[in-house]
Amino acid sequence: MRAARRFEEVRQAIHADYYPHVGGEVVSDLTGRVVRVGLELRLPGGVEMVFTVTLDPGPDVFVLAGDVTLDDGEMLLALPQVETARVDACMTILERYVDEIASPARWYVTERLERL
Repeated sequence: MRAARRFEEVRQAIHADYYPHVGGEVVSDLTGRVVRVGLELRLPGGVEMVFTVTLDPGPDVFVLAGDVTLDDGEMLLALPQVETARVDACMTILERYVDEIASPARWYVTERLERL
């Protein structure tokens, strides 16, 4: 899956820049009704930062969303929920949302580390 591969690239780049201070793993939850792919990062002090894109394949419509959150529930970025009935549009939105969530990951990590 391209989405998981993109998050793995981001994980590797962050690992290269911030090892041993930041660890993480790619999350791809393909079980259950809602598919979730993303990246969970562990920062110093036990802070977790989670980058997630979800896809809910309903009976008549695909529902996509994306966000970046901290483990305390603080929302750093929330992409609007989008609905489409077309598979091709769903895949286009999925790729765009993965990029919009993954691209600023290094900035979010840097910004949070400067606060610690």
